[in-house]
This record gives sequence, C-alpha cells and structure tokens, in this order.
Amino acid sequence: MKARRALTTAVTALTALLALSLCAAVLILYADGLRRRAEAGSGLIPVFTRENVGRALLWITPIFALWLAAVVAAAVTRSRPQGSLPALKRLPPMTHEREQKDLALFALRMALLSAAIVLAFYGIHSGGLREVLAKAVNICTECIGLG
Repeated sequence: MKARRALTTAVTALTALLALSLCAAVLILYADGLRRRAEAGSGLIPVFTRENVGRALLWITPIFALWLAAVVAAAVTRSRPQGSLPALKRLPPMTHEREQKDLALFALRMALLSAAIVLAFYGIHSGGLREVLAKAVNICTECIGLG
C-alpha cells in the first residue's frame, strides 16, 4: 500500500515538474526569439523552427522519460489517487468477473494506444506531417483570402 502511495506521489510530482519545465522551455524560446528579432531589427525572423524547438525541449527529455515510466508503472500496479468523494467510497467490491473484464479492457486500451503511437511515428517518418501542414496552410490562406 505504501508503494502505491509513493508511486502516486511520484507521478503527481513528475507531472508538475514536467508542466513547469514545458512552460519554462516555451518562455525561454519566446524570449530568445524576441531577442533575435530585436537584434535583426525585423519582425520576420522565425522563432518556432524545428531546430529551435528541438534545442529548447532537449533538456526536458529525461523528465518526460521518468514521467512516462512512472505513469506506466502506476497503470500496471493500478495506483490511483484516492478521491474524497463519498460516491467513490460506496462502490461494490471487485468480483473476479469484473476484474477480468477490467483487465481485458486495460489490455485493449494499451494495444490501441501502442498502435496509435506506431502509426503516428510511421506517418511522421513517411512525410505525412509535411503534407498535412501544406494542406492546412493552403486551406487557411484560401479561406482568409490571402492566396
């Protein structure tokens, strides 16, 4: 029981740390862009390029890896924060059939999540991201009337 509580606390702390790190990375990236624009004297310098974002987010990767490992461990051990709602305390005890059904549903969700991640990486690797971005830009410019 103490291990589950420690795992839940770790997930909560890592989530907060990850959120703060992402906010800090965005602010650093934005401040760097403003500085570069001021130095160049023009507002047409791209700030959020792939290289700039990659450099800004590189130091967040270990925090994200720890967070992901903690979330997976919490999901496997079924560690959840204990709610203070009275309705949650009146749930019937788990039966063997319900536990098996929950386990099957969890396995299905993990399989679908894995398939989604694999297909997303395949789409990015095959150039689908670039095509979607080009189509989005074309649609936006046509709707606004810039094109």
